[in-house]
Amino acid sequence: MPSGVVALLLLAASSLLFFLGATAMLRLPDVYTRTNVLSKALALGMAGLVGALLLRGPGWVESSKLLLVWVIVYVTGMFLRRWLERMALSKKVPPWEL
Repeated sequence: MPSGVVALLLLAASSLLFFLGATAMLRLPDVYTRTNVLSKALALGMAGLVGALLLRGPGWVESSKLLLVWVIVYVTGMFLRRWLERMALSKKVPPWEL
């Protein structure tokens, strides 16, 4: 498969993940499940986007910058998710019950 087709497939998959993450923010019942799904969708969506750009990228300098941006987004998303959940727990926000 040519790299252009793979890049388009990765872009389509990451667009779907971003859309599902945005939909999850509207549809899920509490802050804990929302932050969990949103952080996962963001990490995987960014991975697909960076993967597509790496396939079409011109050189190793640009590729390393893309990977650095992805790592920064991944790590900050992980820490912000944990911070938001701790804030919700400290404010005694109840989790959704079945």
